[in-house]
Amino acid sequence: MMNENEKDRAMCEAYNVTREMLQMIKPKIIVSCQCSTLNIKWGGGTHDIARKLCSSMRGAENGEVNETYIEGHKIHVVQAYHPGGFLNHRSHEDPNGERLRRLLLRVYRPCDWELKRKEVEAKVVSMNNFINELGHIYGFAHGYLRWVSN
Repeated sequence: MMNENEKDRAMCEAYNVTREMLQMIKPKIIVSCQCSTLNIKWGGGTHDIARKLCSSMRGAENGEVNETYIEGHKIHVVQAYHPGGFLNHRSHEDPNGERLRRLLLRVYRPCDWELKRKEVEAKVVSMNNFINELGHIYGFAHGYLRWVSN
């Protein structure tokens, strides 16, 4: 079992890894399902990443989006909440679970359409290239046949 110092070191290391990942990925949006980290019993609450990425039920209910900067890169932090609150709920009618589902759809569905649009554009370019190539082949074949018939 870890003692308090070991837990604090492990939490600090986890937040450092989170910072490094955010610096590499440079996301524009994060949906924060990290509840308040200022509770000392959990440790790590004083880490700047913990403070920048924490969220609350009140913020989620109000649809709040905070801005934060990681090494100069702006990130929009969409307020959500830890899913454990509704995952442990026995009823399928838990409003918090439905609220989180709607939030995730609202935030990430546009990204899905953007990817699909890019896929369609890539296919259109590919088809245009194919049609152009066929045109060159047809033109070459047509010219060759005229030359042979003369």
